[in-house]
Amino acid sequence: MKEYNPFTTALTRTSLSVPMRELMNLCLFDLDSKCIDIGCGKGQDVGFLKQLGVDIVGYDRYNDNFRDDKLLDNTYDIVTCNYVFNVICDLQEHEELLNNIKEMGNNIYISVRSDDRAIKDTWEYIKENDCWRTPKNTYQRFYTEEMVHRYFGQVEYIVNNSSLKLFKLV
Repeated sequence: MKEYNPFTTALTRTSLSVPMRELMNLCLFDLDSKCIDIGCGKGQDVGFLKQLGVDIVGYDRYNDNFRDDKLLDNTYDIVTCNYVFNVICDLQEHEELLNNIKEMGNNIYISVRSDDRAIKDTWEYIKENDCWRTPKNTYQRFYTEEMVHRYFGQVEYIVNNSSLKLFKLV
């Protein structure tokens, strides 16, 4: 079996991701805000936002180009974490990441997948972790509102549909 590496789920983007577009549409990024994108994958959202003048850095522990641990010691006006929690199978790792993110700032925006129609017959359900293992040894968790409440606590939804849940921690 392949070694677990969530970076293999990182997409190559030609434009801003849906969650970042939604946050941009709400005018949350202003030129005076200091921002970090946790689990930035290949860093394309960070690059697109920098081109727009946003003061943003990206961190991804699975990508050497974005693994500057010193960034985690800072505080930020805006913290984003998009499509990261749904690829973490281990619930303790999930909780640790959430607790670390909460230390980084007060405006924390998280997006997770909710489209369980993506589940394939070849995927294995791991009941104790409430997630699915793919044949590539990656993981996916598809969040219902109840799961969002269970794993993240009180949130304020920005987008809540059958594909995506984007919310602010409160």
